[in-house]
Amino acid sequence: MMSKSSEPGKAIRPSLLTSKQATAAAIYGGLGFATRALGLVIPIVPPLLFDTRAIWLPIGAMIAGPWGLPIICLLHDIPSGVFLPGIAFSLARGYFFVAFYKPIYHMRSYTIQCLALIPVWAIANFLGDIMIVGGMALYGIVPFWPFLTLWYAGGGSEAYGIASYLTTILMLKYAKDYVKPAWTWRPWRAQA
Repeated sequence: MMSKSSEPGKAIRPSLLTSKQATAAAIYGGLGFATRALGLVIPIVPPLLFDTRAIWLPIGAMIAGPWGLPIICLLHDIPSGVFLPGIAFSLARGYFFVAFYKPIYHMRSYTIQCLALIPVWAIANFLGDIMIVGGMALYGIVPFWPFLTLWYAGGGSEAYGIASYLTTILMLKYAKDYVKPAWTWRPWRAQA
């Protein structure tokens, strides 16, 4: 029997992730896992912490795209003390960022890219904050509004936003070819 690739008239369907995307998801998800599991964190507003996941998520998302993002988020949040709210936080931030990253990447001016990323990361962090604080409130860990206010007043959201923003603009400036989005939202469609 002939394999799918050698059958005449059959289109080869691309996989959800290329090898580069799968590797990036594993590497940057693994780096987030390792730093969190080793306890390399800065307590801001307990039980929330600042760690290097704010750096690894944007790099991994830029390369792995929307299909590699769940792998990155899962690996990031396995060692977390608040696993389900943490996953919701990472996915909300990551998917909002990924939704705007490809058009921003293709803008001609680096200055315009930097300016366009400010509201993207601000809104992404806001959505992520609602998800993690809402999830912890749902589990009865913290009260929603007082803790959300404390999280913003304590600088937690701002720290994540600034770290993610700086990571993104530095990668666009110094490693633009490395973070070129080669992914698509619909990889199952045959490429012409």
